[in-house]
Amino acid sequence: MVGNVSTVCRVVLVVIFSWVLAGLSGCKPEMLTSPIPSPFTVASLPIGAAGIGDDRQLFANHLAAELARSPMGRASSVQAWIHWPEQAVAGPTSEVSLRGVSVLVIPGIFGDCVADQSLPFSDGTTRTPVRNLTEGYTYLASLGLRRVRAVAVGGRVSSMTNGMTIADAIRQEAMDPAVLRIVVVGYSKGAADTLEALAQLGNRGLPRKPLSFVSLSGVVMGTPLADTHDDLYKKLASRFNGLQCTPSDGHEVTSLTRRERVRWLANHPRLPEVNSYTVLAYTAAEDVSPGLRPFYERLARVDPRNDGQMLAAEAVLPGSTLLAEVKSDHWTYVLPLRDHPNVLVRGAAANRSFPRAAFFRALLRTVVELDEARQRRNDLAVSQRKL
Repeated sequence: MVGNVSTVCRVVLVVIFSWVLAGLSGCKPEMLTSPIPSPFTVASLPIGAAGIGDDRQLFANHLAAELARSPMGRASSVQAWIHWPEQAVAGPTSEVSLRGVSVLVIPGIFGDCVADQSLPFSDGTTRTPVRNLTEGYTYLASLGLRRVRAVAVGGRVSSMTNGMTIADAIRQEAMDPAVLRIVVVGYSKGAADTLEALAQLGNRGLPRKPLSFVSLSGVVMGTPLADTHDDLYKKLASRFNGLQCTPSDGHEVTSLTRRERVRWLANHPRLPEVNSYTVLAYTAAEDVSPGLRPFYERLARVDPRNDGQMLAAEAVLPGSTLLAEVKSDHWTYVLPLRDHPNVLVRGAAANRSFPRAAFFRALLRTVVELDEARQRRNDLAVSQRKL
């Protein structure tokens, strides 16, 4: 069967983080199914009714300020990059200090396949994968952010396995007296992996450092793409190798199914005491990367607000604060794929620039400002109780 799968299909599976073979190989399209394991019940609600905070205005303020400093962004407004009312005006920003902040970036599924160049929000320069984990983020040093690194998680292993790696990385950062605050940024499957890590840390006791978690297009409720094609992927995964991809343990896509993620959330109804934030994405069909377009169309049968991998409504962290709804597909605002040395990777990506560096700087400034405000409120409440 492998010999009958098209070259494009193989590239998308191995190189561009995809798990749907049938959509590209000419197989008859299937209706997407989103099974919810019994006896769990789910509900879709407006963010206010669901207890989700809303600080999109604050993020828009910071994004506007960063765009004004960015050569690429000076000619554009925040409305070019995020879903934001045209009449909304970005306000002034606070100058928050990022010194002492440690940022851990968690890549998504198949992330290590292109770890030499396309780590989330890295600078897009090609290096060895090990060097790129840290050197890809040196552009942030001018902000005082000198501890930014991607965690070397497996791109083709289960969320539980990666959760142990992430938990160890958080503990390592917390032990350093120079670290005052830890921000974990989980992209795509990296969000599910981080949830596993936080649960493991919660069982053993969270580190005594302020800890925040940002989910970017996170696989929170799972994706119906994974449920539909999990069995097919397991049959074919061991036959695909390429680039720097780790061998498959057979459970990476299972970790992204709705049945698995809904079950996990039901068994972990409350996150540990962690400040959590959500960034989601959706865009028009014509702006979706060629490598994601078949998946976008399949998800659009359920909801047009999708990024080609995730339904936007199912990428919201429980109890989190919503920071942005990005005008992008799943890859464009996070990964510098257009600059990848492999022509097939470049061809699968959207021919659209995105001010990723400005976006990431705005994201980190927003998170730290909100964290510090929350900490001041908590300290005030403690002092008032002592009176």
